[in-house]
Amino acid sequence: MNAEAIQGRQRRWWQRWATMSLRQTLFFGAGLGILLPALLLGYFEFIAEFERNIELYARGPLHTHANVLERGMAEPVWVLDRESAAELAAAVMSNPDVMNVTVLDGYKRTFTQNQRPVPAGAELFREERAIKYKGELIGSVIIELSTARIRQELRTQMLKQGFALTAQVLISLSLIWLLINRRLLRPLRELQNDVSRWASGALDRPATPQRADEMGQLALGLDTMRAELSGLLAQHERAEVAQRQISDRLALATRAGGVGIWDYDVATNELVWDAAMYGLYGIAANRNGDAYKTWRNGFHPDDQARGEQEIQLALAGHKEFDTEFRVQWPNAEVRNIRALAIVQRDGDGVPLRMIGTNWDITAQKQTEVALQSSLREKTALLLEVHHRVKNNLQVINSLLRMEGRRNEHAQTKAVLKDMQVRVRSIALLHETIYRKGSFSSIDLGTYIAQLADQSLAAMLAVPGSVQLRLALGSLQVGLDQATPCGMLISELISNCLKHGFPDGRSGEICMELHCLDAAAKKWRLRLSDTGIGLAADFESRRQQSLGLQLVADLAKQMGGALYVGAGPQAVFTVDFEAEAPAAIVIKLAADDIIH
Repeated sequence: MNAEAIQGRQRRWWQRWATMSLRQTLFFGAGLGILLPALLLGYFEFIAEFERNIELYARGPLHTHANVLERGMAEPVWVLDRESAAELAAAVMSNPDVMNVTVLDGYKRTFTQNQRPVPAGAELFREERAIKYKGELIGSVIIELSTARIRQELRTQMLKQGFALTAQVLISLSLIWLLINRRLLRPLRELQNDVSRWASGALDRPATPQRADEMGQLALGLDTMRAELSGLLAQHERAEVAQRQISDRLALATRAGGVGIWDYDVATNELVWDAAMYGLYGIAANRNGDAYKTWRNGFHPDDQARGEQEIQLALAGHKEFDTEFRVQWPNAEVRNIRALAIVQRDGDGVPLRMIGTNWDITAQKQTEVALQSSLREKTALLLEVHHRVKNNLQVINSLLRMEGRRNEHAQTKAVLKDMQVRVRSIALLHETIYRKGSFSSIDLGTYIAQLADQSLAAMLAVPGSVQLRLALGSLQVGLDQATPCGMLISELISNCLKHGFPDGRSGEICMELHCLDAAAKKWRLRLSDTGIGLAADFESRRQQSLGLQLVADLAKQMGGALYVGAGPQAVFTVDFEAEAPAAIVIKLAADDIIH
């Protein structure tokens, strides 16, 4: 038999094994699990018992006969009584298993001998004993015993035991099979019938086995699955009804909104349009025409190459298909189209088809152009307003400065100077907005740095005597927070120079702006100086200080609170919550412009 035939037989054997039923598998497994160990155990027990019986029924009698002959032959051999020796040998030969008894004298000559034919193939046990008379060696005796009869009897006995063991194993297998069939196979067949019935759609009947054992638990689990499956099918039916309703509504919505739907098969290069697509391209619906060619021809000449490139990029997976282009109708009218699409791919990522929508955005484009034009006009107007406000504030600042120089009353001059500082902070804010060109937000750190530098330069009696040390983070805020913050900085710098550095004293003013909690948008503004520090009666004077009351009010307007250090160094801290810059809505001639 060649190797191919052996392999073919092995494959057929494995196929038969793989296609065995559960009943056959259980029976085969129970047979191997019970019969085979029982037979192996019986076989080895038989071998051990056989050897023990051989020792018991062969070697035992052989030793006994040898002992009898050893003692009984001593006197006949000594007195040369051959007759007595022959009678003793004949007595031993009465055992049918003894095949030979030979007595030798001291010269190794046969004194007496008794033999019978040895059965063919029989195994002989042989034992030789020395014959002594009064301690003197006078001869020897040889006895041989055959195990043929003993072995035959033992085999017969063991065969009966083997039949009894086999019958016991078969009875056990039958009982096990009955139990398996009743407790396992029959419920499984019932569950199989239930599952087949459920597969045909009859989910109203529960599982058949209603028991408290493992099969009952399995049936309960399957019944739970049946109930869930029944609910899922009912839900699926409801979903199908809802999907049909949604499809109908979608069809009505696309029809009302003028949305066209298209389906492009990549493999066949076939493009399918609905009726609305033809309307978007200004042509009559032609179901038998080449929609792909119609689509290419409908492109505006300047947008055709870009449109095809957008499709190829989407198919290659480099970007989503979300684009705008122009189409040219047969009457030369140009329309703007917005297009969205998704690409369906196989498991390897190869594109299969594109499904997309088109809709007309010509009116939207025209509105955007009009809005952009209006926005540019009104942006220019707002910039001009901020510029003029800044100029007017500078005029006011100049008037206050002139009035301060003309007035000789010291207290009035101080008040006018403080007003100049406040006006300058507001003017700087408008100047920053004008230069930046943005009305919605301002960088608070940059604004504070510019304002502090200008305020210090304007208020110092001795230029350069007090230096600024800035550690300001970047924070975008709206004008609602920037305005009070600027005035607050001006007031605090004025307070530091007035009370912390009297008589031209030199030193340093430190300003910090940093984030405390980014998630909560908590920020801290801190100003300190190296001047003479707070006065001993600062707290009592604080209640009567207009400047500090104004600073506290400005801190509240910023959405925070003012904290004054315990001294002796002057430290002013404002903890506030940064507000996102809000759009500014300005009403001009009944129009709203949002920045």
